[in-house]
Amino acid sequence: MTPARRGSSQPRERAVERKNLEVYSEASNHGVVCMPGRSFPGSFVPGDALASLCRSARRVHRLAVRTGSEELADEAEMSADDLGDRLRRYEGVLAGHGIPLLYPRRP
Repeated sequence: MTPARRGSSQPRERAVERKNLEVYSEASNHGVVCMPGRSFPGSFVPGDALASLCRSARRVHRLAVRTGSEELADEAEMSADDLGDRLRRYEGVLAGHGIPLLYPRRP
């Protein structure tokens, strides 16, 4: 069953659109695709890999704070926040389409 047809008690964000992508690599967790309307390819990161990157970035931030370097801690925090924003957006889109996460959701 396609994600567009899965049932959910949550309201749907919007209908799923099918579009052609230019796929340069389908390597597991390291896909490279070009979205329609874009002139340069991007990196595809599956949700579970994104969640893992977020956990790692949060750990790096905690360690950076311990060093006492404010500049290092600030940079680590910005990275963790950026990844966290992407993860929250991903999780929200899946919830809007009634698609369960493949990993445990962290606070």
